[in-house]
Amino acid sequence: WIKYMAYHLGLNNPDDARKVGLKAIKRIPGTEEEEKLNVFMAMVSLEVNFGDSESIKRAIAEAAKSSDVEKVALRAGEVLTNFGLGKTDKKEKQASLDLADNHFKTYLKKLKQSVGFWLGYMKHLLKTGRGADASDLLKRSLKSLPKHEHTTISVKFASLEFEEGSVERGRTIFETILSTYKKKLDIWFVYADREVKSGNVEEARGIFKRLAEE
Repeated sequence: WIKYMAYHLGLNNPDDARKVGLKAIKRIPGTEEEEKLNVFMAMVSLEVNFGDSESIKRAIAEAAKSSDVEKVALRAGEVLTNFGLGKTDKKEKQASLDLADNHFKTYLKKLKQSVGFWLGYMKHLLKTGRGADASDLLKRSLKSLPKHEHTTISVKFASLEFEEGSVERGRTIFETILSTYKKKLDIWFVYADREVKSGNVEEARGIFKRLAEE
């Protein structure tokens, strides 16, 4: 179905691609959840590229009604972020990223207990150069999530900083966590792994040396 949609898009015919997508959604059995979700997301991508803000919101809402809301919200958010970052015109880029911002704000109201969605929102902020806002969002998440999730989301956010934001900020977060949880080997290993993947082999060796001395 998605290849058939892509065929029509290749002919610059989004209307026929929409018809194919709608037909697919009706015909794919409810038991084929992943396949149906993929078609829904293809419809979202179609609207992001050829529709307007209202058609995009409708496509996401339709997908969320029939599929896992968190999966839909995260994947749609990623599509919106990447689309905005790909824009070269300054006004178009800002308008696209504003739409992505509004998407994350809207779905956060429904997904405040989801570690994954909080992290997806933080990743969006880091990718769009708003590290301070992402750090503030981490603080907000700790007020909403149960206490046993606090270390998990903090470690994952520190890793995100290495990947999408600031290595120095990521290090600061890891060091803060380890000042409380010195005996948690998994955190040391994740920290060292982040350094290695960032090309900082000597820093990773230093982490393992400190661990051996604990």
